[in-house]
Amino acid sequence: MRAIAGGGGATSIGQVIQAARRASGLSQRDVGSISGLAQPTVSDVEHPPAPRRDR
Repeated sequence: MRAIAGGGGATSIGQVIQAARRASGLSQRDVGSISGLAQPTVSDVEHPPAPRRDR
């Protein structure tokens, strides 16, 4: 714990990224529910689901 607290740069960055992902996910759900449209959001177009690497 001391090492993590001492060099918490990466940890804080990871927490910020996770918080941003959670906030973006909630906002996307709110926008989708309010609009009621089944159209993909800009974020969905920019970040499509990762394709499976079964090749």
